[in-house]
Amino acid sequence: MIDDVEKLELENLERSADEILNYLAGAANEASYSDLLKLNEIAERAAKIAFGSGQADLLSEQMMNLIKWTDHINDKLWVENFLLALRIRPLVNPL
Repeated sequence: MIDDVEKLELENLERSADEILNYLAGAANEASYSDLLKLNEIAERAAKIAFGSGQADLLSEQMMNLIKWTDHINDKLWVENFLLALRIRPLVNPL
């Protein structure tokens, strides 16, 4: 079961991801490596909270998609497709 602190953290992670994703979709330039790392950190922490407590249903569709994308962050071709996906909103499911 998730506690109030983790629930608040999950909400903050969702808000942070949303802000970054909105910014990247409207940016003239492609996402930077540091942008990808930040999104990866957000996704990892959100996954740890939700999946660790057995409550994946607390994750939004956007966060689930972000987790799926960042799960392959070390695959060059995957990242190229992720960079393209970051140009549009909402973030699409990679599968």
